[in-house]
Amino acid sequence: MIDRLQLENAILNLAINARDAMHGGGLITIETSNVSLSARDAAKHPEATEDDYVLISVRDTGVGMSAQVRARVFEPFFTTKDVGAGSGLGLSMVYGFVKQSGGFVSIDSSLGSGTEVCLYIPSTNLRPDELEDTDFNTMPAGNGESVLVVEDDSALRKVIVLFLEQQNYQVAAASNGSEALAILDESGPFDLLLSDIILPGQFSGPELVNLVASKQPSMKFLLMSGYASDAFEGFDGPPDPANLLQKPFSMGALARKVQLLLDSEGGVDRDSA
Repeated sequence: MIDRLQLENAILNLAINARDAMHGGGLITIETSNVSLSARDAAKHPEATEDDYVLISVRDTGVGMSAQVRARVFEPFFTTKDVGAGSGLGLSMVYGFVKQSGGFVSIDSSLGSGTEVCLYIPSTNLRPDELEDTDFNTMPAGNGESVLVVEDDSALRKVIVLFLEQQNYQVAAASNGSEALAILDESGPFDLLLSDIILPGQFSGPELVNLVASKQPSMKFLLMSGYASDAFEGFDGPPDPANLLQKPFSMGALARKVQLLLDSEGGVDRDSA
């Protein structure tokens, strides 16, 4: 019972990490199985319960991790990649998404022996047509409105763009604020700006909103963030809750937020950004 596009994004993130860990090539293995954890099994994982799970594992034959790195891999912004090669957000987002879905994540890795990340997701006996937020046809859809998506995580950006296009929105995408401003100058006004708060390059998400307000004051905006209030240091404060979508989010939550904003009165309020 899980959002399928978020699951796709999680597997993409794990596969990208696995690829990057195999500098001279190697093998990525993705496996799925049904598992039942006994009380003894669950006791081995602090976040596990005695229950039935769908297990999805992503294993590589790469360089592996030291115990010190393995202990920190789910921390936001922690990364072993070179500057500019990764945001350090991938594993923390995967962890948050699975935990939000009632599951847990385990990781097995040692230097020179590769890495295996296991996602334990609670199983369900419900049929797909009985689940909420899994059927695109039941989610709020657009009427051809235009949305500019600004997200530096390429896997997440592709998932969001694909989903919004399927929901009848016209979508353009950028990986940073400078690219977004270039698209705005070239393509004209958009109905909604959907941007991550933490962006690489010259502009943060809130700074991009302020620049857009001076060019297109009628444009609505929605900011995405996976972090607590301390992530807003250096800004005037967190945006209004109506203009904030907390990561990880379901596609249903995204669809509802986008529709509410597009149906609301007014445009960018710089005081709230």
